[in-house]
Amino acid sequence: MFLNGTDFRSIWALALLWKGYSPESVGNGALPEEVQDLIQRIIAGHFRGDLHLRKRSGFLVDAKENSFLVNLFVNLPLLFKLRRCQIQDEFKKELLNNLYVQRGEILTWCQKEFLAPPPFWEPETDNANQSLSITQNLAEEETDKDGWYENLTDRRKQIVSSLEIAKRLWNENPKQTYEEVLKHPVMIRYGYS
Repeated sequence: MFLNGTDFRSIWALALLWKGYSPESVGNGALPEEVQDLIQRIIAGHFRGDLHLRKRSGFLVDAKENSFLVNLFVNLPLLFKLRRCQIQDEFKKELLNNLYVQRGEILTWCQKEFLAPPPFWEPETDNANQSLSITQNLAEEETDKDGWYENLTDRRKQIVSSLEIAKRLWNENPKQTYEEVLKHPVMIRYGYS
């Protein structure tokens, strides 16, 4: 299996494209500082266990399933080169262009690190339109005829609103887990915090 699809990018290409540069036009010594910082964050994400790096063949780097000999003779030198890149700012194109990350892991990592995802790997749902439609739908629903809502405390009003938002999110995608609904951008923005 070779990682040529749209779900995988090399660290080199990912960082440069993410910041708006062409991967082919930039060499080893000419990396912009913002790209260097992003590469270091990606490598740190790997060492923390948030991101799994793969070689072009799809072989996982530093995987627990790998044998001791593979980790000792193949992965250990590679991990030393990554540490050198992270600590001593040695950004070698031939190294970083041959280590790949997966789209899903990057998007999850971006949420965890509070980073905007790469523009070419934006999540498929348009959260701005979705949040607008949810708030419009809530406003169009039945108004408070009995006055029960007005008698609630501010905290309880916020809880009721959050429950309504969660109900809408589950109606749109019933396969979402509680955690996904709780961490959904619409819930974070408009829900109970």
